[in-house]
Amino acid sequence: MKILVSDYDDTFFLNEEDIEKNKKAVQTFREKGNLFVIATGRSFKDIKEEIIKYNLKFDYLIINHGATILNQKEEILFNFSMPNIVCQNLKEVLLNKHPEIKLLNDNSESEENIYFCCSKLESRLSFMHEELTKIAVCYEKGNGVSYLNDLINKKFPVHSYLVSENMIEIISKNTNKAKAIEKIANIYDVNDKNIFVIGNGHS
Repeated sequence: MKILVSDYDDTFFLNEEDIEKNKKAVQTFREKGNLFVIATGRSFKDIKEEIIKYNLKFDYLIINHGATILNQKEEILFNFSMPNIVCQNLKEVLLNKHPEIKLLNDNSESEENIYFCCSKLESRLSFMHEELTKIAVCYEKGNGVSYLNDLINKKFPVHSYLVSENMIEIISKNTNKAKAIEKIANIYDVNDKNIFVIGNGHS
């Protein structure tokens, strides 16, 4: 048995034509008794829309950079939340006004265009919710965002990712995509030589 793990954005999905080719290749791969895993930084809500739109077939789904693992029935197998006190302390650092770092100047009434949090399967939540699995914050572009990302990794028990030049996403220190893949591999006792990973990012 082999396991193929693919990131979604800019990897499995590039355009409408490519995703149909990729779906056929995955179907052939799975018909041989192998496992296909989608591993994405997206929340469940966001990737679910893609699953429905393109009728995606998979064996396992890793969301929020590895914070939650689901099977093909979309049942949660593993979930790694951040401690509530850590999330509240992060809120103070992330949303406080910094001289060199400004939150995205959004004119809409919805704060979720500036920041949002995720739980196991919910998205677009506020910091008021408990057992958060991911925090995402958008800032104005600038070098200070990278500095803030590094600072968070040094001071908090979390993994903070600079997913773009102006967006930070944070998950539990206890997980990432690699650890999530390892958990799936352990279920089937698949060694590293039979695990293949495709992606374009750091997580």
